[in-house]
Amino acid sequence: MRVIILLFIGQAFFIRYQTAMAQDLTSLRWQNRIVVIQADGPENQELQKQIAIFASEEEGLSERKLVVFQNIGDNTTNLYKANEEIALSPYVQKTLQRMDSNFKILLIGLDGSVKLKQASAVTVNQLFDLIDIMPMRRAEKARKKN
Repeated sequence: MRVIILLFIGQAFFIRYQTAMAQDLTSLRWQNRIVVIQADGPENQELQKQIAIFASEEEGLSERKLVVFQNIGDNTTNLYKANEEIALSPYVQKTLQRMDSNFKILLIGLDGSVKLKQASAVTVNQLFDLIDIMPMRRAEKARKKN
């Protein structure tokens, strides 16, 4: 009987722990801009190209409050913190499903809306230029100057 009770308590704790670890993209709204990279596998050439592009610009990504997630199969993890999983919102899932490609990249703004969707790797200049003209980013830069 004790074993059953311990198993039940252990299972309840594990489920609660898993839920706490896997947050939802909506929890980042108004805090971070989000890039979601989806590929058919870790060996996808566009994925590897995109990872290399971002690796050289971590400071710029951080300055623009960008968090990068990669989605392969059923797993969506932070590109820089592999143990941090996140659940894609139904809206993001539908947006990705509508794109017919083995590689997809989305930029989600602070407000939670999709600002860019593309089926090839994005350059940092293209990404940063797009973000830097957004009203909230301009306000961030203005506050930083003062």
